[in-house]
Amino acid sequence: MGIAPIAKAPNFLKSHRITAEVEIPAAGAEGVLLTNGGRYGGFVLYAKDGKLFYENNFFGKAATVMEAPFPTGAVEVAYDYTREDPKLFGGGTGRLLINGRLVAEHRFDRIGAPAQFGSMGVGRSHGGPVSAAYDGAFPFTGALRQVVVDVQ
Repeated sequence: MGIAPIAKAPNFLKSHRITAEVEIPAAGAEGVLLTNGGRYGGFVLYAKDGKLFYENNFFGKAATVMEAPFPTGAVEVAYDYTREDPKLFGGGTGRLLINGRLVAEHRFDRIGAPAQFGSMGVGRSHGGPVSAAYDGAFPFTGALRQVVVDVQ
């Protein structure tokens, strides 16, 4: 689990795929899997109350949340984003998958995070949280085996 300055983070404005391999105990788990940005914009992939969430925060002005039930045991989480609008902060389609099965899909009109606000965190939030749904670092309480980001 770590932190990276947002300037060293992948370019999430492009089409990309985030894959996380996790182990969720029978009692469940909560916390941040991956976050990029802060309260003034970015995204976060997190678990809370038995659900998996992907939240896009557009400059602190609009938040869009995708959610799905989060099973226990060994789980592969994937978030696929296909950029469809080439304009700066233009949108595209996000797909949330659990164990290879599509569980949520949303067409984002716009995405983006101001590079000067926030950081990229794996397994916890660093700095201000992207989402109002949690406070502080919100560390992941399950086992986070691996997170891979592929940018096209």
